[in-house]
Amino acid sequence: MISTFKMPRFVMILLSLFLTMQLMGQSKYEGPKTIGDLKGKIEEVLKETQTPAVGVALVQGDSTIWVTSLGKANLETSVNADENTMFRIGSVSKMFVSLAILKLQEEGRISLDAKVRDLVPDVAFVNPWEKQAPILVKHLLEHTTGWDDLQLKDYAMNDPKLTLKQGLDYNPKSRTSRWMPGTRMAYCNSGPPVAAYIIEKITGQSFEDYIQNQFFTPMGMESMTYFMTDIYKKNGAALYQDDKLQKYWNIIVRPSGAINASPKDMAKMLIFFTNRGRIGSLQLLSEKSLERMETSTTTIGAKTDWNMDTVWETTHLLTKASFTARTAAG
Repeated sequence: MISTFKMPRFVMILLSLFLTMQLMGQSKYEGPKTIGDLKGKIEEVLKETQTPAVGVALVQGDSTIWVTSLGKANLETSVNADENTMFRIGSVSKMFVSLAILKLQEEGRISLDAKVRDLVPDVAFVNPWEKQAPILVKHLLEHTTGWDDLQLKDYAMNDPKLTLKQGLDYNPKSRTSRWMPGTRMAYCNSGPPVAAYIIEKITGQSFEDYIQNQFFTPMGMESMTYFMTDIYKKNGAALYQDDKLQKYWNIIVRPSGAINASPKDMAKMLIFFTNRGRIGSLQLLSEKSLERMETSTTTIGAKTDWNMDTVWETTHLLTKASFTARTAAG
């Protein structure tokens, strides 16, 4: 959760360097020992990358260890960021599409193996392999439809009043399979909103209302939203790109990346996942469904025994590197 586009690039480089050191058998990376040490390290990263602010959430079991934001929520007014500062979490938003589909599957209202054409015949898409390889719901979630990403025309549209269906109808050209569905993975923002529209058709609710009722509210997320609400206007971190203040942008397909959330909200999301679908005494989603969410099944590679777990195990044996990683084929 950051308010600039520089941070992810730095984190990716830092992670790569760390893994390279481990794999080469060099000295272990000595991480922060205390919250104070961690705070200092994060502040160093903010300064080095000129990142205005970052949200932090550390949890253990049902408890929050440290929830805050560091830096400035707004450079012009010098407002400090805190646990209630809201950041745009981008593609983390897609997780709630998958969670919702899996919940409906648990209720017997949908199947991951259902044909998208049968569920939403009013959504335009082109699949030259329709007869032998129809697009299934699981292809939408695993990015294996073969569709392209949204086009510049889609990203340029900035209208918060568009319904999800209107957003899908605006420019359907990206939803054309370039290869047989279920053979290769290519990340795109076109699939999850179609899955979200399926949710609307099944539940009779807007996607945003369904997520609010079934996840945000039960999980205790007090300010989580897909829209620029009054709370966001008050607590939202200013958006910057290349050190220039940016206006709030309403993406055309909100399920793919429109959520605004505070570290306080995100801590509850972490608790949900670390407790395998449980919040307090409430089991929102089964552990089996979460395991399915973490496992890719629809590419040629996923249908073999060669997955990321195999890669990590082989690398460890070859290098005798000592590190632990949580991996998922999805």
